[in-house]
Amino acid sequence: MRSPESAPSPSTPVTAPAPATTFRKRRRVNEEGLTASSSEDPALSSGSTALQSLRHAIPRAQIGFWALRPAAPGGGNRPRTQRRERAKDPVRKNDIGEYWPERHIHPHPLAVRVRVALVGLGGVGRVLAHELSNNPRVSSLQIIDKVKVTSRGLAPLRSRIEVGACELDAAHNADLVRAVRGCDVVVNTSVSDLNLGIMRAALRVGADYLDVAATGPRKPRGLPGILEQLTLHESYEKADLRALLSMGLDPGMSNVMAREASDRLETIDTIRIRSGGTVRVRQSRPSPKFIPLYSREAFFSDVRIRPTVWQRGRLEERDLLSGEEDYAFPDPVGIQKTFLMAHEEVKTLPLYLGKPVGKVDFKYAINPDLAQALKADPGGSPAHSLPDGVRIRLP
Repeated sequence: MRSPESAPSPSTPVTAPAPATTFRKRRRVNEEGLTASSSEDPALSSGSTALQSLRHAIPRAQIGFWALRPAAPGGGNRPRTQRRERAKDPVRKNDIGEYWPERHIHPHPLAVRVRVALVGLGGVGRVLAHELSNNPRVSSLQIIDKVKVTSRGLAPLRSRIEVGACELDAAHNADLVRAVRGCDVVVNTSVSDLNLGIMRAALRVGADYLDVAATGPRKPRGLPGILEQLTLHESYEKADLRALLSMGLDPGMSNVMAREASDRLETIDTIRIRSGGTVRVRQSRPSPKFIPLYSREAFFSDVRIRPTVWQRGRLEERDLLSGEEDYAFPDPVGIQKTFLMAHEEVKTLPLYLGKPVGKVDFKYAINPDLAQALKADPGGSPAHSLPDGVRIRLP
């Protein structure tokens, strides 16, 4: 079994610290409460997870998370009128629930608010559009989709900020560059096949970048999508920009959880990622036995790519939908049959955990009848997920 090639160095661009600010101790709401978001609705989970990632995508000094106003020169000597105003209202609250220090007399708006371009208005894109339009750190939102977004569709998003829409195919790079120019962050919730082009467009206009999933090789025996995107690491670092890749639920939250657990361990024997769930469609009687909880196009692409397992210090290919396992998920999901699938975590976790990993695999819960049908007729010859003679370089 041949193993994959060198991926970029896992180092992260260094962010300049926030300007020094003199202030007294203040009260504020819990930081996690400002950055975390959750939903009981599984249909919203990927959108919420991507939003959490977006909130960390830009340094706090740039998005004004702390929103602190510098003290006056010379240690804070202020005019008498301001001192009287401070005595009347020693602590004030800004529009996101943070309390200002006593010496910050006038509540200052968020230091810098970002202009966001959202590419792709599908299921996850709609959730993010709603969240971003109500986020006090966002000053404007530009929605880009190849299907025209009507004024009626934009109306619910225009409660607080400027929201625009642009009808274009993101595969046309020149048009996309013009559409995202002037934005601070490009959020990609389009089809994963377009990741590399959208990522390059963001780099060209000097914007930070975030997406929620990657794709398989663009050509037979080509480099897997996530590793191809990582080849832009040095370009982003040189431009002093940040890109967060595959920051959905899985991949994304699964990577964060694995990293948090690994930081508490000296050695890692196995990382097993299992994804399953239940779906009830109210309008359908009887309810279908299986519906992929993400893009159908992405699902059928994933099941046609030979899965990989990280083992013995390299990536190894396995047969399509092999490794059947009855996995006991927490209630109400219960026991489901899971199968190996090609996924980003297997390729990236060994690179970025900072310590050796014995084995990493990913299995997805699929209806057994569908799994058998897909194995019997995968819609053409299954694509290899590894090119010939390619290696991954460990940190």
